[in-house]
Amino acid sequence: MNTKGYSQGVVQAAIQLNSSLDLQEVLNRILDELQKLISYDVASILIKEGNSLISLKTRGFLSPSEIHFHIDQNPRLQMAVKSNYTIRFDDINAPDPFDGLIDDPNQALKKVHSCMASPLLFDNKSIGIITVDSLKKNMFTSQDEDTLMTFASFASIAIRNAKLVDQLKKSKQELEVQNKNLREEIKIKSGGSDLIGESYLMKELKSNLNIISPSDKSVLIQGETGTGKEIIARYIHQNSHRSHKPLIYVNCAAIPENLIESELFGHKKGAFTGAIQDRVGKFRAANGGTLFLDEIGDLPLTAQPKLLRALQEGEISPVGDDKITKVNVRIISASNKDLLHEVSLGNFRIDLYHRISIFPIIAPSLKQRLDDIPLLVEHFIRKHTQGLSTENIPLRNEFIEQLQKMSWLGNVRELEHFIERALVWSKQFTHPELNLPLIQSMNQSSNKNISMVYKNKKEVELKKLSDAINDFQREYIHQALSQTNNNQAQCAKKLGIDRSNFNRKLKKLKIV
Repeated sequence: MNTKGYSQGVVQAAIQLNSSLDLQEVLNRILDELQKLISYDVASILIKEGNSLISLKTRGFLSPSEIHFHIDQNPRLQMAVKSNYTIRFDDINAPDPFDGLIDDPNQALKKVHSCMASPLLFDNKSIGIITVDSLKKNMFTSQDEDTLMTFASFASIAIRNAKLVDQLKKSKQELEVQNKNLREEIKIKSGGSDLIGESYLMKELKSNLNIISPSDKSVLIQGETGTGKEIIARYIHQNSHRSHKPLIYVNCAAIPENLIESELFGHKKGAFTGAIQDRVGKFRAANGGTLFLDEIGDLPLTAQPKLLRALQEGEISPVGDDKITKVNVRIISASNKDLLHEVSLGNFRIDLYHRISIFPIIAPSLKQRLDDIPLLVEHFIRKHTQGLSTENIPLRNEFIEQLQKMSWLGNVRELEHFIERALVWSKQFTHPELNLPLIQSMNQSSNKNISMVYKNKKEVELKKLSDAINDFQREYIHQALSQTNNNQAQCAKKLGIDRSNFNRKLKKLKIV
């Protein structure tokens, strides 16, 4: 190539490198444009991280996965990192760090015979190196050295800019996940992290939580549905040294099995059909903070080993990406199932159970803390009178006593919903109050509605038993879907059916 053609080639390469801010595209363009100027068999872009060099992009290697070198253990790489200019290594007998790693079709001992390396300098500091290698001897010239140095100066700026943009994108995604999580927390779990109650069990619970909250160890909260496991998790987080970092919520029962890995660990653009852009997973969004894995007992067995590895090693890899990312996350899990029983049934891994249950906590049922009902009722009245123009609602003793005699299968959540309905119901009275007649009126109204339903039923038409069973299942599932706002994952969970079996049931019964 003549001088004019060479100059035009360098200018064209500089234009190409700076025409994109996508990191992977920039890396590909660097190696593409460089090969137009220098004939090479093997090339790599290595970025400095501490005392190591990590590959961002390679060409001609046996494996495209990440390559890791310790700088002080590789004299050639150490010289290149500390240099301010291109170094050409002509001594073919000296050990090359790439020997045995390259894809040599002739099987020529898989050795590099010509090698050059140039530092990637930014603000006069080395951020890495770019290398070109050949399987032939004496391939590179002094002009190639100058070309590589000039190219490296362009490449360092392009890489730096692309990495900054990539970091901004990831930070934006993390903020979006965190903001979405906060909105869900406010909407679905409003009421703060106050643990309402002064019963013996609640005092014991608070005492235990105050001991374990400052720790970074994993916590498993078990208890019946509606006992406030989410509130306990928020209490632990807000009383830990991670309280200034996010608490990220994951409902393990609501994530389709084929998307669990992406939801937890993220994915790269193009990793699978529908992956139109990079996605930051919940682990990355919770980095430095707390990850709350609700309904962990419903996590499929296929996903449990990947979660276990992330908890053991503190490392994650997005779907479609070989790069390992370190994360610092505290895990709080919750389940309304007896996980040891699930282990005995083969539905939950024993090693994962031990990993998440370093501190096991039991959320007491409402029937075990009936003395807390007056405090809970007052709390829910304050919480739900804010949009009802209802103030200073008196509470009669017989009303509280009646509540303490009722069966609360839904625990505190059921009590809250009951008080919320009662407040709306009480508006029909001239002097609103929550009392025993009000409970009776609500029950009578409910019973009347139920009676009307059965009264209007026609005589059952006899048909095949299998058809009658299908009709019953179809109607029952329709009602269940209606009560769960057509959330199929939640509906399957309420009905105690595996999600895949539930989907097959919907198709069989022709339920859209």
